[in-house]
Amino acid sequence: MSSALDRVLTNDALRDMAGFRAFRDGHTYFEPDQVYGLEEIDDTVSAKVLGLHEYHVKLWADGVVMGHACSCPVGQGEDICKHGVAVALTWLSDRNTVPVSPDALQRELDPIKTITTFLATQD
Repeated sequence: MSSALDRVLTNDALRDMAGFRAFRDGHTYFEPDQVYGLEEIDDTVSAKVLGLHEYHVKLWADGVVMGHACSCPVGQGEDICKHGVAVALTWLSDRNTVPVSPDALQRELDPIKTITTFLATQD
């Protein structure tokens, strides 16, 4: 059964929303199965992610984009955090959608965008 989240949460949308760094870091939480308690109720996905602390993540369809919230400091802002990425990758994996690896993302990124993003994170 198709949900509103199916239409907005795709590999491409997640990569665009997260950016390279959050996508890469989220993959590190996804791969060793640190996401647990995944539930989907009324087009809202919630789960916990074990990192330095236990983080609570929610993902939902917000019109034509994905809404997100996480209990970490980054997860309260506009950008999706690594914990949100891990939950999204787990949800995609559970739907038999093969998540894209960070290496594949790196090859696909525009070099200028990659350099600009990297420089923006430097002091």
